Order: sequence, then structure tokens, then C-alpha cells
Amino acid sequence: MELHPQARRFVQAISVAGRPLWHLPPVEARHAYAKRVAKATVRPTGSVLVGEGTAFGPAGGIPLRTYRPAERQGERLPVVIFLHGGSFVLGGLETHDPQCRAVAAKSGCLVVSVDYRMAPEHKFPAAVDDAFAATCWLADHAASLGGDRDRMAVMGDSNGGALAAVVSHMAQDRGGPGFALTCMVCPSTDIYGDLPSHARLHSDVLLSWPLVDWSFGLYLNGPEERRDPRFAPLQRSQVAGLPPLLMVTAEADPLYDDGSAYADKLAAAGVPVEHVCFPGQVHNFVLWGGVIDAADEALDLIGNRLKAALAA
Repeated sequence: MELHPQARRFVQAISVAGRPLWHLPPVEARHAYAKRVAKATVRPTGSVLVGEGTAFGPAGGIPLRTYRPAERQGERLPVVIFLHGGSFVLGGLETHDPQCRAVAAKSGCLVVSVDYRMAPEHKFPAAVDDAFAATCWLADHAASLGGDRDRMAVMGDSNGGALAAVVSHMAQDRGGPGFALTCMVCPSTDIYGDLPSHARLHSDVLLSWPLVDWSFGLYLNGPEERRDPRFAPLQRSQVAGLPPLLMVTAEADPLYDDGSAYADKLAAAGVPVEHVCFPGQVHNFVLWGGVIDAADEALDLIGNRLKAALAA
């Protein structure tokens, strides 16, 4: 498999960019990751109004950041709940701020980024509990934010994509909230499931077994949780009746089969699925839009699909 030239140059730059994240204490790794993202992320597009807020969950306040297209100020907009990636240890509101701005500008929606609790300070299932609690809070308070609870979608990248799937599962089990679309970007759906593309984890620079075992080892309480559907949503047996799915994958991603297998499982159960794979691209390439042009193409696609799904 041949990497896209831009992806290849990015991978080469990362390979010589200092100590691997898993060699650092978690707090230092977060700072290093944030600096890496700041250098290579997508540049903000469009005019977007940004606000701060707080949802409430099982452990108290959950910080939120809202993004509204400036030209739609005063309107009641569809709501897109965004759950960031970072392997449950890294990332946050700042690292994914440009992506949320882009999605808001391209979709015309109110995007709400959720700053869920992370490991190692907060172990599994803290992230899941916060993601679903924030979703329920947002549905209940959408009107006060200028949003429409009857037009909602949930999306996430990498492990945030897994969280988006789990939120849709929990909403199905508990009678709501309802979603017009679930959008998953390069998700981990069964990282310990021995899928064919996982063989790349032995040599991949962006996502490797040492990083996987370090981060998920900090998040999970023990190996028995590796197949829990709240961590590995591909393990969920009941998928019929879930919301329509937009799956965005990258051909050279070690998690390609995580996304592909989850999309195939939902499609086989009768769920409307659109799976778009970007050739020659690396894991979570959408995060690296400052150096990879395909990131903007993917964000255009996501924005258009969200706009269409949430139009009515």
C-alpha cells in the first residue's frame, strides 16, 4: 500500500520528532501531543461564534465548547455533538477546536464539543458516562443554546468515534435521545479484536502497539474490559435500528478494519450506511489538515452529509 505523498512526508516528520508519547508521563504526553497538533492541524475556516458552557454528569460539571456559524446567529440550529479522539488520555477542546470550527462552518450546525473525563485520572467507563450524560443534558437544554433537540447527530474521531457509536447504542437502549446520523472518523471499534489491518500496528508511526497498550492500559481497569461493547462497540450484538452511519476511514490506518467491520455489521442489519475510505491516508488524517489536503476534503464530505441529514 502506497502512502499519499503528503501523508508520507508527515509520517517522516513525526518519526524524528522527539521521544514517543508513551515514554512520557501522561501530563507531559498531553502537552507534547497538543504541540504536535498545533503545528499540523487544519486551519480554521468560515466565521464561527465560539462559546463555553457546562453540562452535568455523574461526577459533576462537564465542560463544553459551542460553535455556531456567525451568519446563523439567532436561529435554532441542528446540533452536532462532537467527541474528540486521543486514546482516552490525550486531546481535548483545544486540540480539536479547528475541526469543530470547520464542521460548524461547513454543516451550518451548532457543534458542541464535549470535554469528557480522561485517563489515568479517570478510568473506564468515565469517558462513556460523561459522553452520554452530556448528550442527554444537551438534548434537554438544546433550546437554551439555540439548538433543536429534534435534529441531532453525534460524531467523533479515533476513540471519539468509538464513543459516538456507544452513545448511539445507549440512546437506543434507553429510549433516546434520537440521532439523525452517527459520524465516525477512523474509529477504534475493537482494537484488541485481531483484525487484519491491526498487523500495521507493529510498524506504524502514528499508531502502534506501544501507544495502544500504554493509553488503553491507563484507561481500562483490566484486560477483561477489552471486549466490553462500551469500549469495543463492534462487540455489540444488537445493532438493527441504530441511526444512519457515515463512516470515514483511511486506507493506511491500522484501524481501517475497525471502521470497515463496524460499517459492514450495521449495513447487514439494515442500517443505512455510507462508508468513504480515503486512499493512501493515515490514521485520523482529518486532524492533520495543515499538511494533508485530504483532511479538508473529508471535512467537506462530513459537513455536507450532516447538513443533509439534519435538514428536516
